[in-house]
Amino acid sequence: MQCYSELIPPSGVTHALSLSFTSSNADNLIIARTSLLQVFQCKPVNAGQETRLVLIAEYSLAGTVTSLGKVKIADAKSGGDVVLIALRDAKLSLIEWDPELHSISTLSIHFYEHHDLQSAPWQPDLAECVSHLTIDPSSRCAAFNFGVSNLAIIPFHQAGDDLAIDDLDDLDGEDKEKPLHTEQGDGHIDGPQTPYSPSFVLPLTVLDPGLLHPVDIAFLHEYRDPTIGILYSSAARSSNMSPERRDVTIYAVYALDLDQKASTTLQSVQKLPNDLYRIIALPLPVGGALLVGGNELIHIDQGGKSSAVAVNELAREASSFSMADHSEARLKLEGCQVEHLGNANGDMLIILRSGELALLTFRMDGRSVSGMTLRRLGEAQTQRLFMGAASCTANLGTNRLFIGSEEADSVFLATEKKAPQLKRIRSRAQIQATEVEPQEDDDEQDGFDDDDDLYAEITDGRNGHISGDLSGQSFRLVDRLTCLAPINDIASGTLGKRKRDDADETDRHYSPERELVCAYGRGNAGGIAFIRRQMEPEVTQRIKYDDATGLWCFNSSGKNQNENVESRFDNLILVSQVTPDGVGKSSLFSLADDSLVPIENTDFDESAGSTISVFKLESTNHTVQVLSTEVRVYDANFGLSQIFPVVDEEEGQTARAVKATFAESYLILIRDDGNMTLLKADRAGELDEVEVSTSLKNKSVLSASLYHDSSDFFQTSRFYEGAGASRGPVLALLTSEGHFSLLSLPNTALEVFQCESLPFLPTYLMQGLQLPKHWRNKDDLAETLLVDLGDATDFRPYLVARNTTGDVILYEPFVDPEVVGSFKFKKVSTKPAEAPEDQDEEEGEETSLRPMHVMKNLAGHASVFVPGLHPMLILREASTMPRVYELGLQNVNSMSAIHTGSCRNGFVYIDESDHLCFSQLPPALMLGHSDWVIKRVPLGQDIASISYFAPTNSYVLATNHAVDFQLPQDDEWHPEWQNEATTLLPATVQSTLQLLSSKTHRVISQYTFDDSERILSVKSLNLEVSEETHERKDLIVVGTALVKGENVTTRGNLYIFDVVDVVPQPDVPETDLKLKLITREDVRGAVSAISGVGSQGFLLAAQGQKCMVRGLKEDMSILPVAFLDMRYYVHVAKELPGTGLCILGDAFSGLWLVGYSEEPYKLQILGRDLENPAVLAAEFLPDGKQLYIISSDEDGTLRVLQYDPENPKTERGTKLLLRSTFHTGAVPTTMTLIAPPSVSTNHVDSDEMDLEDDSHNTNTQPQPPSQILITTQSGSLALLTPLREATYRRLSTLQNTILATLDHQPASLNPRAYRQVETDGIGGRGVIDGDLVRRWWETSTQQRVNSANKAGGSIWELRGDLAMITGANLGF
Repeated sequence: MQCYSELIPPSGVTHALSLSFTSSNADNLIIARTSLLQVFQCKPVNAGQETRLVLIAEYSLAGTVTSLGKVKIADAKSGGDVVLIALRDAKLSLIEWDPELHSISTLSIHFYEHHDLQSAPWQPDLAECVSHLTIDPSSRCAAFNFGVSNLAIIPFHQAGDDLAIDDLDDLDGEDKEKPLHTEQGDGHIDGPQTPYSPSFVLPLTVLDPGLLHPVDIAFLHEYRDPTIGILYSSAARSSNMSPERRDVTIYAVYALDLDQKASTTLQSVQKLPNDLYRIIALPLPVGGALLVGGNELIHIDQGGKSSAVAVNELAREASSFSMADHSEARLKLEGCQVEHLGNANGDMLIILRSGELALLTFRMDGRSVSGMTLRRLGEAQTQRLFMGAASCTANLGTNRLFIGSEEADSVFLATEKKAPQLKRIRSRAQIQATEVEPQEDDDEQDGFDDDDDLYAEITDGRNGHISGDLSGQSFRLVDRLTCLAPINDIASGTLGKRKRDDADETDRHYSPERELVCAYGRGNAGGIAFIRRQMEPEVTQRIKYDDATGLWCFNSSGKNQNENVESRFDNLILVSQVTPDGVGKSSLFSLADDSLVPIENTDFDESAGSTISVFKLESTNHTVQVLSTEVRVYDANFGLSQIFPVVDEEEGQTARAVKATFAESYLILIRDDGNMTLLKADRAGELDEVEVSTSLKNKSVLSASLYHDSSDFFQTSRFYEGAGASRGPVLALLTSEGHFSLLSLPNTALEVFQCESLPFLPTYLMQGLQLPKHWRNKDDLAETLLVDLGDATDFRPYLVARNTTGDVILYEPFVDPEVVGSFKFKKVSTKPAEAPEDQDEEEGEETSLRPMHVMKNLAGHASVFVPGLHPMLILREASTMPRVYELGLQNVNSMSAIHTGSCRNGFVYIDESDHLCFSQLPPALMLGHSDWVIKRVPLGQDIASISYFAPTNSYVLATNHAVDFQLPQDDEWHPEWQNEATTLLPATVQSTLQLLSSKTHRVISQYTFDDSERILSVKSLNLEVSEETHERKDLIVVGTALVKGENVTTRGNLYIFDVVDVVPQPDVPETDLKLKLITREDVRGAVSAISGVGSQGFLLAAQGQKCMVRGLKEDMSILPVAFLDMRYYVHVAKELPGTGLCILGDAFSGLWLVGYSEEPYKLQILGRDLENPAVLAAEFLPDGKQLYIISSDEDGTLRVLQYDPENPKTERGTKLLLRSTFHTGAVPTTMTLIAPPSVSTNHVDSDEMDLEDDSHNTNTQPQPPSQILITTQSGSLALLTPLREATYRRLSTLQNTILATLDHQPASLNPRAYRQVETDGIGGRGVIDGDLVRRWWETSTQQRVNSANKAGGSIWELRGDLAMITGANLGF
C-alpha cells in the first residue's frame, strides 16, 4: 500500500513547437517536458527590441509526449492553429485553445493500441518502438508511424477541400483499412463539422514491399498532393555486419492519394550511408530534403539529385556514397539538432551534442543546390549561448530561435545585424533579385577564401554565408528556461557547524536539520542544487527592538522622474509596538548604517497609538499613517498636515479601523463594524471622503483591496471615455455574505465583475453563474487581495484569497477577446495551511487575520507576503506559474519591503526574538519551477555522484570530463595499434574526486585519477579502522573502472580517502581541508557499486561478477571476508541500515535479496525476482513489520516486491512476491530511503520499524513512515510513501472519485491507463497516483466535502494524508 507523488515536475525540455495558438496573430511557443505541457507567449520588451517568454498555462499530461505538430484548421475557437500531440503507446490527441475557458480543449483523441494492429507475434510492443509524427505543411493530413511498420493517416478538412462527405462513409465501410475509434472532448459527433476525417492505418509495405525497416518520415514542401519522404532500409542496418550490409539505406518519396488511400512513388535514392537517421524537409528557396547522418549531410532535391558533404574522415570509410570531402570540419553529428534560421537564403543552424554551433549554407545554381558549406561558430560564443546537447529546436520567425535541452538550460536566441565587413561580397539574393545569372565557380571559390580569413578569429557568432546576408549577424541570448535535468545523484546533508569545530556562532537560527543536495546536468551544464521545502532568507543585519508588532519602510524624498528608481533608497522606518497599557505606540526612525536613529523636531506623535498601516503619496510626497481611530497625513518634513478621524456617521461616535488599503491616490478604511470609508487625496495631499453608492453602504465589508490597473486589463477606461473624470484604481470587494465584486473608482456604481460563488472556491468564477441548490458547504474567507504578480518582464493581476484556516488560493483573471468586459477567474493554485494540531497553542485566530502585505519590488518581483505562524511568500517569474513558498521562519506577523545600499530590493521582518531582520532572497534561486525552493550552484562540470561527508560538513563530488581515447600503444598482443591512423579519436571519460565546501560552495581539494579511469560509485561510510581497538571512522570509499577498449580486460580500483586538516590558503579559510588517499586496492573487474554492510564497519563492493565484503586491516589494506558470485555486473547495491539485508540488482538478471552474517562471515541469497527485469534503481521500503523492495526498470515502471518467507507462494522465501506495478513515465536515476526526522538515518532496526505496538504510545502521534525519494533523468523528484490501511482506503476511494468527477483531463488522456497499475490479485494493493489525488484541491469546497464523505474520512484527515504524501514529514 503505497502512494507515488511528484514533488518537483520535470524540467528537461524534450519537444518544442512554434505556432499561433491562443489567437490568429499570437506568437506562441509550446514546449513539452516529458509529461508537462507548457504554453508560452513571446512578449516584446524594451520597445520591441527584445522578446521574452511568458508562460500562459501549463498542464500535467497523463502520458509521455513523443512529438508535437502544428495543424491549421478553418474553425478553431481561437482562430489560430491547433496542436497534434503524439504520446507513447500509439496515442494522438488534437487540442486547441479555448478563449472562453482560457485553457486547452480536446478536439479528438486517437488510439492505435489494438492488438489487431500487431501483424506478427514476434514484433516488439508499441512501448518498445520509436514512433514518428509528421504533418503536411499545408495541413492536409498527418502521418503517424508507430509499431514497426504501421502508418496511420489522419486527413484534415481545409477550406475548399475536395474530400466529399460521401467518401467518409466509404472509408468507414471498408474492412481492410478500418478507421480507429475517435472521439471529441467537446462532445461533438464525428461528421462534416469536425476538422478531421476518420483516420486509417496502412502497413508501410503497401507503399513499397521493401519498406521493412523505417528510420524516419517527413512530409515535404511545395507539392500539390501530400507527399511524404521515407528513410528506410530493406535489411536491418548493423555496424557489425557492415561489409555485408554496406549502404543499404534508401530514401524514397511518395505522393499520397487520401481519397483512394493509394500512393505513387516519385523518386527513390538508394545505396545511402547506413548512419543516416533523420529527414528535414526544406522550404523554398532550397526545397527538397536534408538527410542527416553521423558523418555526413546529404541534400536531395525534388528531382532526386543529391549533394553530399562528409563532415569528418570516417564518412568515406563507412560509406561508398559520393560526397564532397569536408573532413577538416571534424564534426560528429550524432544527436545533433538542425533548424532553419528563417532568412531568405535558407541557411540552417546545427547544434552539436557538445553544445557547439555550426552553420550550414547552400550554394544555389538556379533552383538546384550545387553544394553545401559548413562553418563552426566561435567556441567562446558557443559556451556563452549553449552548454549542452539540444533535444529540440523551434524557429519563432525571423531572427529568433529556441533551443531546448534535456541536460542543460534551454535558451532563446536572437540574431542581430552587425556592421558590414570591409570587403563587400554580392549576395545570392541580390543576384536573383536583379535577374542576373550566378557567377562562375571560380568567383565563388574566391569568396570562400575570404570567408576563411573572416572565420579565423570568430568570436561573435557570424555564420559565414558568402552572400553577406548573414555575415553581419551574431547570436545573442535573449531568455533562458532553467533546467534541473538530469538528476544524477542526491545526498542528504546536515546544516550547521562541522563536528570538528568547537563553536560556530554563525549557525542560522531557523535552518532545518537536513538539506537535500542533488547533482544535475551533464558536461559544462553540470552543477549541484540545494533543495528545501522552506525558503531561508539571507539576513544581512539584525537590530534588537522589543515588543514590535509592525514596521514600514519608505523614502522621504518625492518621486523624481529624472531619478533612477534603483537609486532611491529607503531612509525611514516606522515601527509600531505594544505598550503595557495596551494602547501601543509608533516610532519613526532614520535608517543609518547599523542602527536606527530617532527622528526629532517633527510633528510625528509617538503616543498616538499603534499603527495599522503606512502609505506614501508619491505625487505630493505626503506620508499617510493609519491608526485605529484616526488617519494622520504628514508632509515631506513630517509636519502634521491633516488628521482625519475615524467616526461612525450614523451614531456620531468614534469607530475603530481594522484594515486599510491604498492605491494612488485612494485610501480605503474598513472599520470593526464592517463599514467602509473611501478617501481620496487631492493635489495638495489632503484627504477627502468620497461618497459611495447606496448599495455599498448597506453591505458589511469583510475585505477590500485597491488595484492600480496600469495596463487597463479590466477595460475600465471604456467607462470614462468622453467623461470629465479620470480612470482610478479597481476596488476588489468581499462582503460578509460572500459577495465578491470589482468596482471602478471613482464611481463605485460601475461594476466590472461580480459573483456569489467565491466562498465555494470553484474552479472558475463567472458572472451570473447559477450555483447548484445542493451546495451548502463553503469556506470562511478572511481576506481577498487583487494584486500584480510577476517580474520586470511580465506582471499580471491575480486574485489572492485566504480563508480562516490559512489556505491561500490563487485565481487568474482572463477576458474573452470576443466580448468586451466578459471577465472570468480561473483557479491556478491552492496552498493548504498546516494541520490545526500544530496551531492549537496559538489559537491562530488573530494571527490568521493579519492582512497580507503587497511588496512591489522584492528582488525584482512583485510579490505578496502572507503573515502568520507559518508565513508564506507568493512569487512569480514571467516564464513560470505563481508559487506560494513557505518561509523558514516562525510567527512572523509583519514584513516590509526595503531598498537600501546594503539591502537592495530586500525586506525586513520582525522575528520571534524581537529583532528587526534585514534580509534578502537567496541568490541563484530557481523560482517558479516548484513549491520547493531550489538553489542551483553551476560548477561547469559533469558531476556523476555526490556524497555527504559529515565530519567536515562538506560534499564529495565525482566529476567526469571527456578526453581523447587512443588504443594502448604498449600492448604486446596488439602491436598494430601503434599504427592507428585515425585522427578523429573517440572520447572517453576521466574522473576527478573533489571536495566541496557546504558554506561557500567552492571546490577546496581534488584528486585526479588516471586516464580512462572512471568513478562508478562514491560513498561516505563509517568503517572500522582498527582490528584491535575496533575504532570506527567516517571515510570516503570510491570504486572505479579502468576501460581501455573492448579488447582489453576491464579492471578496477577500490580507493579509500580521508579528509584531513591543513593550513588554509591566505584569505580563503575554507581551504583548511584536503583529500588524503589512505589506501588503494587493485581488483579484477570494475567496482560498480559500494555499500556499507553489517554492524562491524565493513563495506560491500561489487567488483566484476562478484560481490565482496571487505574490511580494513591495521596496515590499511582491504581484506575480503565474504563473497558471492553474480551473473552480471551489479549496478545497484543497497543495505537496510543495521540489518545485514542487502539488495543487489543489475540490468539483465533482476533483483537479488542477500543476507550477510558475521559469525561466520557469509553472504547468502534469501530471495530474488524470478521475472529477471532490468533494474536501474532499487531501494528497501520498511512498513511496520513488513519489508518491501521497490525496483524500477528502464521504462520507469516501479515494481513493488515483498519479502515474506512465511508465505507459501514464496517457495520457502526464495521468491520475492510481486505485489504491484506502477508506471512513473520517467527513467529513474536513484532511489534513496529517507527515514523520519526523529529516527537516526544511520541505524534503523526492526523495533523502530514497528509503529503500531506498545500500549504506552496509544496517546501519542504515530511515528511518520520511512519514504523513498526517486530522482529521474527528466529532472523530476518523486516520493513513494507507504500507507496505513485506513489512509490507503481513503486515498484509494478519493482517487476513484476524482477520476469520475473531474471535468477536465488535459488532452482527454486517461490517468488510469497511463499509470498501468497492476496487482497480483491476492495480497497486493495498487499504488495510488498522488498527482491525481492532489487534484482534489482543484475542486470546489462542496465537491471536496462530498468526496471526503465518500472516502469515509473528514476534511482534516484528507488534508493530513495529502500533506504526508507531498513531503511534509521529510525534514528538509
